[in-house]
Amino acid sequence: MGRYLFHRLVRAFITLVLFQTALFLLIHALPGDFVSTAVGLPPIWKKALRTYLGLNLPLWQQYLRWMKGFFTGNFGRSFLYPHYSVTALLFMALPKTLLLLVPATVSAWILGVLVGKRMAWPPKHSLLNASATALAVASYSSFLPWIAFILVQIFAIRLRWFPAQSEVSLELWTDVSISSNIVMVWMLATFIAAIGGWWIIGKRAKRWGTTVVFAVRALFLVALALAWLLKGWGRLALDILWHLALPFITLLATNFGEIMLLMRTSMTLLRGEDFVLLAKAKGLDESRVRDYHLSRIAILPLLSRFLLQFPLLLLGSFILEKIFFWPGVGVLLFFAIDYQDVPLLMGVLSLVGILLLASHVFLDLALAWLDPRLRWRMHGRLA
Repeated sequence: MGRYLFHRLVRAFITLVLFQTALFLLIHALPGDFVSTAVGLPPIWKKALRTYLGLNLPLWQQYLRWMKGFFTGNFGRSFLYPHYSVTALLFMALPKTLLLLVPATVSAWILGVLVGKRMAWPPKHSLLNASATALAVASYSSFLPWIAFILVQIFAIRLRWFPAQSEVSLELWTDVSISSNIVMVWMLATFIAAIGGWWIIGKRAKRWGTTVVFAVRALFLVALALAWLLKGWGRLALDILWHLALPFITLLATNFGEIMLLMRTSMTLLRGEDFVLLAKAKGLDESRVRDYHLSRIAILPLLSRFLLQFPLLLLGSFILEKIFFWPGVGVLLFFAIDYQDVPLLMGVLSLVGILLLASHVFLDLALAWLDPRLRWRMHGRLA
């Protein structure tokens, strides 16, 4: 596994260099620049500003400067926000994007996989099954901005249950000494710890019985809640969740349907395979055959599909940030495009490229871990 990981990281590094080169050339092929968007400046001031920003340098010099800064972690300073470096702007916006993207995606996966595998095993032709299928088809075929518009009209404008825009209530954060980013990072860490702890307890406690496992999981979640109470950030986290509710529900609703339908189809196609019949012949419980033997293989096409759909998922998250004015990486991206802020635009798209490559490596390892056939081929090829 170590050699396989090394090979994947080398390939990812080469891909990253090629991606940065293509990105630089495509952005600089656009007509105009940041200075041309400044209306009312005299020509001599525009020339001086281009010299100050380095836009008058030959393209190859700008490319070498950018690549040096990229591999040393220095993305330069934003044209639009000159008092902040691009790295600082990304660090300020990234927690907000991750707090929307990660919980919504993970929740859609958990919900879609659980519902999909229970609908496929054993097959049921009930009203509940038909309703779940119709809901999944509606979710899969819905246009994301349209879903956001409907939720805003119903829950923000008419019922006034949730705010339509912004990230926090300013009056609640006036006398608070910490930033919202710190609270968001802790919220994201708590979500990951809750999901990871729930899964680990279930894996480690197979012999304890269902009641004991449920009790241990409940105690674990209570301990996480007490940690928040001791910090005194509970009301701040609830305020963030209140503002996050509508974009979270929108992203969850538009991703759940495809996952559920794919999981049900994959389970249905594999239900008659030899390894499933063998597990049944051994006298294993139906739930163990479904959850351990069949679902581990059935989920592989979903992982491959997720790898292909991840760029669209990121784009959907960015669009939601723009719609709800959730100040994450997507809002920075749209500002950088509008004003041709090249360092900020390069920084945001480079971050997206790094996330995509990291997801490729992670999913390759996940596929190798879930499918024993891939592990056997991998060891045979790299031995």
